[in-house]
Amino acid sequence: MVARSAALVPALERRWAALLRVDPAGTPTLIERAGASRFEMRGREMDGWLCIDATGLATNRQLKSWLARGLKYARSLPAK
Repeated sequence: MVARSAALVPALERRWAALLRVDPAGTPTLIERAGASRFEMRGREMDGWLCIDATGLATNRQLKSWLARGLKYARSLPAK
């Protein structure tokens, strides 16, 4: 796990299987992938935060891809 607070956020919710923090600039491209959508809070879609549903995590390859992307972004952030 990355030692940066709130840099990588695994979460569970009924509507999706994972909540992942990624580079905000890549959000438009990433939401085109199967199972990915922008995280929404209080009616506002959040670039840099993705909800990944079960179809986006159906295989080990998909899971590893998303985790690698989240870890790469988390490691790019300054330590708190």
